[in-house]
Amino acid sequence: MSRILFSSFAAKGHINPIQALAKGLVDLGHTGVWLARPMGAMTGRPDVPGVELRQIDWNWMPPGQELLFAGVARDFAKYVAFNLEGRVNSIEPLVPRYRRALREFGADLLITDGQISPAQIAAHEEGIPYVCVLTSPAFLMPPGFACDLTRTLAAVAPRRAEIFERHGMPANFAGWDYFSPYLNIAFVVPEFVRAGAPVPPRTLLAGRAIYLERSDDPRDFPWHRLAADRPLAYVSFGTLYWDQPDLFRIVARAAEALGLQLVAAMGPMAETAFVEELPPSTLAVRYAPQLDLLKRAAIAVSHAGANTIAEALNEGVPQLAVPLCSDQPINGYFLEQTGAGIAIAPGALTYENCRDALARLLAPDGGPRAAAERLKRAYRASDGVALALRHVLPLLSGDPAAPLDRPLRPAQRLERGAGGAEAVVDVDRDDARCAGGERAVQGGRPALSDAVADRGGNRDDEAGNGAGKDREQRPLHAGDGDDHGKGRDLLDAVEQAP
Repeated sequence: MSRILFSSFAAKGHINPIQALAKGLVDLGHTGVWLARPMGAMTGRPDVPGVELRQIDWNWMPPGQELLFAGVARDFAKYVAFNLEGRVNSIEPLVPRYRRALREFGADLLITDGQISPAQIAAHEEGIPYVCVLTSPAFLMPPGFACDLTRTLAAVAPRRAEIFERHGMPANFAGWDYFSPYLNIAFVVPEFVRAGAPVPPRTLLAGRAIYLERSDDPRDFPWHRLAADRPLAYVSFGTLYWDQPDLFRIVARAAEALGLQLVAAMGPMAETAFVEELPPSTLAVRYAPQLDLLKRAAIAVSHAGANTIAEALNEGVPQLAVPLCSDQPINGYFLEQTGAGIAIAPGALTYENCRDALARLLAPDGGPRAAAERLKRAYRASDGVALALRHVLPLLSGDPAAPLDRPLRPAQRLERGAGGAEAVVDVDRDDARCAGGERAVQGGRPALSDAVADRGGNRDDEAGNGAGKDREQRPLHAGDGDDHGKGRDLLDAVEQAP
C-alpha cells in the first residue's frame, strides 16, 4: 500500500473537502500524514482516523499577535497585505520544509489544497505526483467578475508567477488555486457552476463529498431549546469571520419578524453581552452541529463559504448569502445564478431587505426552494469520493496515465474499445465507441490497474454474461452508514463510479 501526504491550511473550509477523500484512501489500506499549515487565526484541525497530524511551523504574524479575519475582510489594504505575506512571500521559505516532510515520510503521492503553493513546488522538485483539491468553485469565476479577490490577485499575481517560473513550473493559476498537471478535484456538482467559466483541463467536478465524522462538533448543543412551533433558521458567518455583530443583529431581527427561531453560530461572541441585544427567540452558540441543524432548517444564512453552501444544498435548504471577502462573492454569485439563494453584499444588508429575502426563501412554492430541491437531487445522485478515487488510484498503482488534456465531469467515463483504444463516453450515451489501435481522444480517465480492478470485483463474470452489471449503486460519503467507506464496499463503489 502507498504513503500519502495530505496538505492544507489549518481552517475548516480548507480541511473538510479533503477529509472524505483521505478517509476513503485510508479505508483502502493506504497510510497518511496530514500537514496543516496555520496562518493567522486559523484553528481548524483535520481529524481522520489513521492519519497522523503534523504542523508546518510557520506563522508570519508577530509573536503574540492574533489576526482577526473579520477585520481583514473589512479592510482591503489589510486583505492585500495578508495575502501577499501569507500566500506569496512565504512560498520559498516553506518549500524546503515541505520537501523534507515528503522525503521523511517517504510519500508516494501528495494530495494538497490547491492553495498550498510551497507543497506543489516541493512535490514537483521531489518528482512526486500531486493532486490538487480545489476547495471552492471560485476557480470557475466568469470572465470579468470583479471583487476584492480579483483586485488582490492583480496586485500579487506577478510576484507569484515569478516564484513558480523560477522553480521550473508554469504559472497555472485560477484565483488562488494552482492546477496540477496530474489531477485536480473540486467537490461540486456541474449544475451549481453552469454560469461559470469552462472547466480547465485535468479537472474533475466530482460532486458530493461531505465528511460526517466531525469529532469537533459540539456534544452539548441544547437541542431541547429548539421550538417545536417555529420554523428553524440557521446563521453562521464561518469559523474565521464570526465577528459580525451588525450582520447577526439584522438577521436576528428579520427572523423574529417572520416568526422563525434562529440558531446563530457566532464563535466567541456567543459568550459576551452582545447576546442580550438579540431577540429572545435567538439561540446563540459558539459552535453548532451544522450538518444536523441543516437537516432541520427551513432556511440558512451564511458568508457564502463553499462548504456551508454545499452542505445546505445537500439538504435542499435555500440560502441567503452575505459574502464577506475572498472567494465568497463568487460562491454567492453561483448560488444566486442557480436560483437556490439570494446574495446581498454586507454593506447593503438592511433589516428590510433581509426580512424580504428570508420571506422569499421561506415560500413553500417559491422558486428558491424548488431550485434548492433540484440541486439536492444533483448532490445526492453524485458520489464524489468514489469518483475521485477512480482518478487518484492510478497514480498509486504504477499506472499514472499521461496528464489529462480535457476536463472530466461526473457524466463521463472512459471505455476501452477494440484493440485497446479508448474513448470518453457520456454515461447516458453508449454509442461513442472507437475502433482500431489509436486513442480516440487525448484526455479521459486513467483506468484502474488490473490489481485494483480485481480487488473491486469484475464488471462481468468470467463467462461474459454481464452478471456484475446489476450491482446496486449506492451513494458514498465518508461515515454514512456502518459499511460505507470500508474495504470491498468502497472498492465496489469506486469501480461503479461513472
